Amino acid sequence: MCGPQLRSAARWGEWWRWRCSSGATRFSAVFFDVDEDKEREHEDDDDPFTLSIDLLYSTAADPDAAEIAAAGAAEAIIAAFNEGCFDPKTGKWRRIELLGCSATGDEALTYAQSQKLKRWNADYISLRAEPAQPMIAE
Repeated sequence: MCGPQLRSAARWGEWWRWRCSSGATRFSAVFFDVDEDKEREHEDDDDPFTLSIDLLYSTAADPDAAEIAAAGAAEAIIAAFNEGCFDPKTGKWRRIELLGCSATGDEALTYAQSQKLKRWNADYISLRAEPAQPMIAE
């Protein structure tokens, strides 16, 4: 994600697309909040974007199993960001600072709350930049 992990971003994107639609955990939606919805320029890698992720899981089939699976997915995302973007030696984030990742049942999110979030459709994910950009140096 934030270094050598960028090389596997396409693989991660494919996994995430499958995960969002597989029977293992049915996510109704994935919401991202980048920089707390404020436009701002970032100087360099030491001036990271902030990111919050909300996983909205389906409670239609088996709500308890879905909650456990979604909480596990949230923990895995947090661990991946901590491993890839957080430097424990300096105590600082690089490139992306994950503020949080939470799992919420689709029946718990109100319509008003959903209107404040930006929905990300896994069907339309593209990890390709136009024009093509160089990989970030390790």
